[in-house]
Amino acid sequence: MSSPTRVVVVAALALPAALALSGCPDLGDAPFFCNNGDPTCPEGYFCQLPQKVCVRQGGTWRPPAEDMTITEAPLPDADSGSGDQTVDTPQPDLPPQPSQTIVITEFMADPNAVLDSAGEYLELFNVTKSPIDINGWTIKDDGSDSHTINAGGPLMVPAEGYIVLGINKTAGQNGGVGVAYQYTNFFLSNKADEVLIIDTGGKIVDKFAYDDTKGWSIPSGAALSLRNPFLDKDNAANWCAENSAWSSSAGDKGSPGANPGCL
Repeated sequence: MSSPTRVVVVAALALPAALALSGCPDLGDAPFFCNNGDPTCPEGYFCQLPQKVCVRQGGTWRPPAEDMTITEAPLPDADSGSGDQTVDTPQPDLPPQPSQTIVITEFMADPNAVLDSAGEYLELFNVTKSPIDINGWTIKDDGSDSHTINAGGPLMVPAEGYIVLGINKTAGQNGGVGVAYQYTNFFLSNKADEVLIIDTGGKIVDKFAYDDTKGWSIPSGAALSLRNPFLDKDNAANWCAENSAWSSSAGDKGSPGANPGCL
């Protein structure tokens, strides 16, 4: 039999008939497809939804992103004399990877209009086509900061939509942020910190770390927004400092609960 092929797929290319495509979310203007196999991704691109890769065909991304190119990496065969056999290449042990259903897309670490203890917030984005209940999930860092969400009932993140979690829910005290849920015992450093989102089963849903000694700059009075929810969040270049105040802001800049304004 012929050797299996690992494929990364991109815009408007003819696909092999044997390639099975299924189930990626449609994020708006263009359809998204998946390769259900074990894809080989070019450096700088992300394989999203475990063991799948999302790509676009025509139109524009929402949020914007770059094209991929098609690559094929045939696996080595071992001929035993009675037919070809596929040889698996040993893979190194890897740390647990985020599930990529809920993504951290914006954070305010150093507000100007109010104290940090009142104005810090996190924005989460649901990349799927179904609402997700995050009640019972945990927000934490690698240190002692940790908060388990207890909303007294479901706390839904809309399908392909945002939710804002903040240190203070009262708009008149937090700089005008529309916060859906107020957390405690979780603080964002103005220098270096980590953010982990963990579901009720203990699975890491999303995580990233920032450090002002490693290319990050935490602006005063402005949030940092992820340019695209599928980018590497540990890379400072994939974030941008918001340059416009939202409509109800007391002076700080950001886009809490909305698409990034600093692309």
